[in-house]
Amino acid sequence: MWMLLLLLGLLMPAAAVASPGALLNIAVDSAGVAHVRAVLELSARPAVVHAVLTDYAHWPLLFPRGLRIMAISQEKDGVETDVYVPRRFLPGEVHLITLTRETGPGILETSLIGGDFLRYRRTWILTPGLTNDETRAELEMDIQLKQWIPGWLFTFVLKHELLEHFGRLQTEVARHLTETP
Repeated sequence: MWMLLLLLGLLMPAAAVASPGALLNIAVDSAGVAHVRAVLELSARPAVVHAVLTDYAHWPLLFPRGLRIMAISQEKDGVETDVYVPRRFLPGEVHLITLTRETGPGILETSLIGGDFLRYRRTWILTPGLTNDETRAELEMDIQLKQWIPGWLFTFVLKHELLEHFGRLQTEVARHLTETP
């Protein structure tokens, strides 16, 4: 078993791109649903973080390894996105169709419309940090794939994907600050 974990560790991307200040908790229940809770401190106002998270055309910059966007459409209830996410250890991709809407100031909720998931719910809550130029970003997610995967492996892969995502989010927020006055 330890050799498998060592091999998996060698195959994972370097943690250097991960967000060093993120608090991340992932728990997989007996039904195979991953419950994710994370808190990030970002060096920009909530409006800037919101702009980066809702720049759907540039989502591939926020996610690891080849996220493909098939469609983005503004609907009356929110923004519908149709994406394909590469699988980490198996060939192929996972299909995800979601609807994202702003349900209150600084609250972005994403719900499942279709694809290769039984459950997918994501909520970002963006509030001012300790200063006006900081954001406390809280992430809550519930994810369940249609395909079964051992809980320990699901947790392992999800953790690395999310930490890389958080690092990329920090990078894009910083880039956004330098490009906009």
